[in-house]
Amino acid sequence: MAELSLKQQFVRSLRGMLRAGGRTRGELIAHLGVSASAMSQMLNGDLLPTVARLDQIIEFLHPAADEAKKLQDMLLWLRSGARRGLSEFNRRLFMARCQNSLTIEELAEASAIPAARLRRLEGSSCAVPSMEEAAALSAVLGISLGSGLIAADAAGGSGAAPLQVAESADVALPRIAADVLSTYSARKDFLKFAESNCIGFWSFHMLPAEAVAVVSAPAERFGVSLPGVLELVLGSRRPEGFARLDLCKASGGGFFVDGDGGAYGAWLLAGHGEKIRTSWRLPVLQLNHIPEVKR
Repeated sequence: MAELSLKQQFVRSLRGMLRAGGRTRGELIAHLGVSASAMSQMLNGDLLPTVARLDQIIEFLHPAADEAKKLQDMLLWLRSGARRGLSEFNRRLFMARCQNSLTIEELAEASAIPAARLRRLEGSSCAVPSMEEAAALSAVLGISLGSGLIAADAAGGSGAAPLQVAESADVALPRIAADVLSTYSARKDFLKFAESNCIGFWSFHMLPAEAVAVVSAPAERFGVSLPGVLELVLGSRRPEGFARLDLCKASGGGFFVDGDGGAYGAWLLAGHGEKIRTSWRLPVLQLNHIPEVKR
């Protein structure tokens, strides 16, 4: 019999946890406040839950600690695209790309490294870049990526055999409309808000576990004076190592993007030393700029 994929193992364990907990699917739906369709997609493997959502399921079903940890680990591996935990280099490269607001394709164009190769360098713990690739990435990302350190990181720093890595797996995030997001209140659970106001799903190759939803609109809608569209991946919280970048709702209405300058300085319209009262702030974990297409 063929070996189950990691996603199949996760779904089977999730269903088993539901049965062992003595709860019905309907009871779990009512507790989480999600739609029957969303729950069906999670239990069929069509939609990966966020880490925060899985934590809520575990809290409700009270599985054994080792079973809960197993599910949490599998979800993290699935959301990163790897069968096992990623190396320190994989995480550093991923965070550096996100903090420079670059998609895989944009980094490929800037570094002259094929996108397929970059996906392997970012998502496989056994992929080691050449010295030329390390130099090109260092120049684009503005961080030091010494080839020797990368090689040690990629091997886990111990000379261990390379870990088995699954095929790249996209992460599907709920898409919410900017107009609907304007009705969000900080008193609400953002995860539930995103799922209940989902108008579809967008796929991303790799995202941190804290990613919850994606919203896109003309850049000016977010208070950014750029032509074209901004695509923002919003999170439940900011992962360690990510620069501060927030989508804010001004108390008087309207959105603006706020950060701590640095790589994001060019994106900021609001601020400039002026204090702005906000209704809420949501961490932006990835920001993509889609320029206007000239006809």
